[in-house]
Amino acid sequence: MLATLYKARGVPTKQEVCAICVERSRGRTVRVHLGRGVSVWLCAGHASDEFRRRRGGRDFVLTLHRLWSAHGCLTKPRSRALDDHLKAMHSEPRAPRRRPGSYSWVALRREAEQRFFAGEQPMRVITELRARHSGEVARVPSVRTMRRWYFERRWLRQKAVAIVTGPGVPIDRSSGGQLADTPPTTRISPNAPAHPVQPPSRPPATPSASPTRHDEPRKPPQRPPPGLV
Repeated sequence: MLATLYKARGVPTKQEVCAICVERSRGRTVRVHLGRGVSVWLCAGHASDEFRRRRGGRDFVLTLHRLWSAHGCLTKPRSRALDDHLKAMHSEPRAPRRRPGSYSWVALRREAEQRFFAGEQPMRVITELRARHSGEVARVPSVRTMRRWYFERRWLRQKAVAIVTGPGVPIDRSSGGQLADTPPTTRISPNAPAHPVQPPSRPPATPSASPTRHDEPRKPPQRPPPGLV
């Protein structure tokens, strides 16, 4: 008897048949998404994770590849979806990056750095903080780690902002390195006073006693005769 779905016994008729079992489909079928907009209906056995991983995924990929090729529907999205399945089976997930336990104690490090900056003894701060958090679930950072916090001195690398205020400069508009509302022509130096110094005004010109008229031509100086010199 040739394989046919016409009047086949035991084949579910109210759902899609398995793309691999076809007329031998038994039980409930599920829709499996392969990515790239490609999906296929499979029975419970062929849709299981064990079958799709068998022999590195080659059984699953080769079976669907030859079926789609025989049906004339092996499109580029389906071919790429099968290639993606093989790559996923051969590639292992990246191991999680191991980070020191001190990164989990952000608030503790901030408190320790504040006390270091205040001038407290490092070993006293480390001993008190370790004793305070010794009964918690997480592991307290080691003494060596907390000493590294002290020697790194991250609080010294913070940028200091100079706030310059004055009678005519509101505090919310001042910033480090420049003054708010400063005229563009005024050049401020580090040694300059807080208030800009106005340039001295030129004194008014004193009128001369005998003003000259510019419209009259100037007369050349008269020289004495040669015989009189």
